[in-house]
Order: sequence, then C-alpha cells, then structure tokens
Amino acid sequence: MKEKLGADIILKYPSYVLAILAKRAYDEKWKIFNFLKDAKASAMEFFVDKKTDSQGFGFVIDNHIILSFRGTEKSKDWIQNLDLRRHPLNGGVNGYVHEGFYRAGGSLYKAVEAFVKKHNSKKDKLISIGGHSLGGAIAVDITRRLREDHWNILQVRTIGQPRYANPKACQYLDGLFNCSYVRWANNNDIVPQMPSFLTWRQLGSTKIYVPALRRWKHFGQQMYITRRGRIFSKISSSRMIYDQIVGYIQAWSHKRLGDGIKDHDTKIYIKYSKGY
Repeated sequence: MKEKLGADIILKYPSYVLAILAKRAYDEKWKIFNFLKDAKASAMEFFVDKKTDSQGFGFVIDNHIILSFRGTEKSKDWIQNLDLRRHPLNGGVNGYVHEGFYRAGGSLYKAVEAFVKKHNSKKDKLISIGGHSLGGAIAVDITRRLREDHWNILQVRTIGQPRYANPKACQYLDGLFNCSYVRWANNNDIVPQMPSFLTWRQLGSTKIYVPALRRWKHFGQQMYITRRGRIFSKISSSRMIYDQIVGYIQAWSHKRLGDGIKDHDTKIYIKYSKGY
C-alpha cells in the first residue's frame, strides 16, 4: 500500500485495505505491531484464544476502529471449520449458524467488545471489520454479536469466506447488520463454496451425531472474480458455475492441480480488490 493508512483511505478503498489487513493477521505479532506503529495507530490490541486458536487484532486510527481476524493456520482451526453442527439463534427463531464459527467468534468476543468499549465510549467512531477464510466467518460472527449489543458498524469486508448460516438466519442477519457487508469470492476458491448441504444432527439426547442434509447459504453483497480477472458485483448462478468449470478445465489442461486452494490465496484478493 503506497498511500498512508488512515481513515480517508479506509473509507475510499475499504475492500483493499481490509484485504491487506486480513493478510497481515497471519503475521507474527511483532510484525503486526511494527506495521500499525508505522501507520500511526493510536491504540492496538491482539485477540487470542488458545483453546480454539482463534486470533485477530484491533487498532484505532483517526476516528476509526479496525478489527481484522486470522483464518485457518493450525489443526485447531480445522476443528472449528469441520464442526458443522447448527447453532440456534434465539432458540432457532432466527435460524441457525455454523457451530464452529459461532464458537470461534464467541471465544474472542469478550476481548473485542472490551476494546471497542474502551476506545468508543461515546459511540462516535466508525467501525470496520474484516478477515480471510475462517477469519472472514469470525468477522461475520463478531459483527452479529456487536450489532445484537447495539453497536453501529460502518462496513464489513471479507475475502474467501465460507458460508456462515442457513437461509432463515441469512434473512435475519441481512436486516440486523444494517451496514455495508461485501464478501469477495475468487473463481474456484473452494472455501466460499463450503459448507454446502452437510451438517451434523444429534441423535435424540445422546452425544452421537450423524451426517444430515441441511442447506447453508451466503448473504450480503458478493464481489466475484472470474478466471480472467473480471469483477462482477452481480452474476447469475449459471454464469458463475460455467466460469468455475472452465477455470477447472484450464487448470487441469495446464497440469495445475489444487486450483481450488490456489484461488484462496490472499495475494490474489489483494490484487483484484485494489481500487475498491
């Protein structure tokens, strides 16, 4: 980023800035600290839960609070990703969300809210939230919790984020967020396509869970990056599927295996979100 990190740049290019910060969330603490120090952040804090291995950081710059969350990095993170049980929102009245992502966000929320309260006691600061992969799902869960606790959020930007909720919960969250929520998905990035229809269903009152078919869904505004690097804010499902199939065929024809993982790279999202 050539421009100085400040509230004006965050407002002008939110997707680009939050994509860069999502990549930074994977760095060691001292590197993040030095980056934020150079950016003249007036306050910063790291959020870490050792049990779930969920991590993120927050900082204050000008009149803005920024929260960014790290994605999958260790085996513990996969426990959250693969916990496909459904967690009821308000007893299921407002639908269901992914249990693993719910638990990951919940493990950090107390520290996150304390940071927001400390630096936004007058509720006059703008709040932006972002993350990559699992970090994107945590960003969505944190946003939900902050909104349910009546904090105003300016914007949420995620890259390569998995599905967080079922269709009913998506309707509830769309209304609850009341902010600009944009999620970026790159061609054959496998993560935004997951989970699809699989969940775990409890057998009666036992502790046994078996596979079950339940639909998971995205909400918010999607920005889709095609195999050719074109960006669409609106694209039909059929056209997107066609683009993904052709992308896979081209990758296979050039013996590029793991296209779904390659397309998940934060560098690609940073490249194409520049200017947004």
